Amino acid sequence: MRRIYEEYLEGKSYQSIANGLMKDKIQTVTVDFLTHKRVKNKGQEQKYLIEDNHEPIITKEMFETVQKEKERRAHLKGNIMGDRKKYSSKYALSSKVFCGCCGANFKRRTWNSNNVSKKVVWQCRTYVNEGKEACDAKAVNEHCCRMPLYAYSIGCMKIRMDLFEP
Repeated sequence: MRRIYEEYLEGKSYQSIANGLMKDKIQTVTVDFLTHKRVKNKGQEQKYLIEDNHEPIITKEMFETVQKEKERRAHLKGNIMGDRKKYSSKYALSSKVFCGCCGANFKRRTWNSNNVSKKVVWQCRTYVNEGKEACDAKAVNEHCCRMPLYAYSIGCMKIRMDLFEP
């Protein structure tokens, strides 16, 4: 349990944490052994609340910090708690590129994935989900996004922050 919380606070996604646990052969509990289905207990089984009985697996402070981080990540996605889209750290630019028109984050998409004119682009989530009536931002070729960041990371380029200020 500590590992899961610590890795989440390090910035890993749920899927990345799960993959690491499976790779290290750390087993999880399955509720229904026949279907392997997991469900939230909404009264099917008895619930128990025991407080201050033993040393906690994680501190209340760490729990609260993770809750705040979950809220922060949800906000980055334009979500409210309980209405989430997946947080992803699969790509370097995930949750880091935002639309200049509507403020939503960009998502990575592959155009023409089955033929030679395949192209990877980043598009505004609002545009993708609701159409150009909701946001008219254009798609950005992934190479255009990555090259400046790569040049900056190896010291070949400096970013003038004053250009980004209103």
